[in-house]
Amino acid sequence: MREIAFFAALSILFSGCSGQKSKEPLKPNSISWDYTSKNYFNAFNNSVTVLKNNPSGEKRNVALSIIENAYNKYLEEEETALKYSLKTQNKEDYSRLNLENNALKDTYKRSLRLEENYNYLQKQLQDITPLYFNNKELVFPVKEYSELILQTKNNYSDFLYRAANSRTSGLTNSVSRDEKNSYREAYDIYVMLQDFDNAYKRAEIIKLKDEAYKKGQNYISVQVTNSLKSYKGIEKTIPDNLKLGRWITIGKDNKGKYDFNFIVNVEELTISKGDLQRTIFDKEKEILTHDRRRIIKSRLEIVDLHKEAYIKGSVKATDNFSKKTNTALLEVPAIYDYSFAIQDGDIRAVEERYLRLLDNIPSNLPSDNEMFKMGLERFTEKVESEILNRIVYRE
Repeated sequence: MREIAFFAALSILFSGCSGQKSKEPLKPNSISWDYTSKNYFNAFNNSVTVLKNNPSGEKRNVALSIIENAYNKYLEEEETALKYSLKTQNKEDYSRLNLENNALKDTYKRSLRLEENYNYLQKQLQDITPLYFNNKELVFPVKEYSELILQTKNNYSDFLYRAANSRTSGLTNSVSRDEKNSYREAYDIYVMLQDFDNAYKRAEIIKLKDEAYKKGQNYISVQVTNSLKSYKGIEKTIPDNLKLGRWITIGKDNKGKYDFNFIVNVEELTISKGDLQRTIFDKEKEILTHDRRRIIKSRLEIVDLHKEAYIKGSVKATDNFSKKTNTALLEVPAIYDYSFAIQDGDIRAVEERYLRLLDNIPSNLPSDNEMFKMGLERFTEKVESEILNRIVYRE
């Protein structure tokens, strides 16, 4: 009956009073246009604007005839869409793509928007209600969406929980590489779940996440033998500076075993004497000042420094999954190249390509100890790469 009354009111408003004028077409972006186009939120907003600014007249009557239905239909459509989504969404697709672009999460976000928009509608009504049309007070029902929001939130949390469990269901003692990868995927999903809803099965999720993290680890030993008698502490320096990522632990698992054993041999260090080259340029340039030509001069000394260090060694890897052993020979260079310039005279005579060298701070050749530290850093990076190749890339 309310719909019949609404369209009857529209018919009266848009027809001529004598019945001789044809009904005017609806104008785009008008209240009636938005309503008939089912853009109920805009229809409501525009109606509020008219009612605030027009105490009487035809526009006010149109707004009064529409605002109640626009309010109810917007909320009804959103509620219906959310309830339909809850019934029809796929809750069993645990693929990575579906985790990242998930309809259940979108439904939760939509329920939040509904509550936000509902609160906005109610706030708008506070300034203009009560409203009357055709001698009847317009009704704008009060809504409560907390239960719907909680349901959509729990649906997505349940989905993530099942997705994580699906990765490790049926696994035994994390004895294979594939099982470790499954536990890592489960760990990432548990983190995602905690970021989304930290209160969801809190104690259980913390326990499962910790278990997945430990079972996803590769446990390795790194033993360093140092043949360089003049340089001590390498045995500790190399393992301490390895950056192996979050899934590799230097140490034993809870059964006292290693997944991989690595023996790093540092066998030989070679350091060059270093080379210092000085090149001197006398520069001249003709310039024009105060309508006079004159010659400006500058002396530029360029200093080039070069020194090299090479560390030879090897990395022996034992894969305790496959029982295979592999040895990689290493010869790692560390090369120091540095240039700076010293200038005297009028700097305007110096060519632009040399100016950047003037910004470099004058320096001496690095000492042998400094070259050793640089070489050890590069050698450690190469060891790190070899370990990752064995474990992650399985080369």
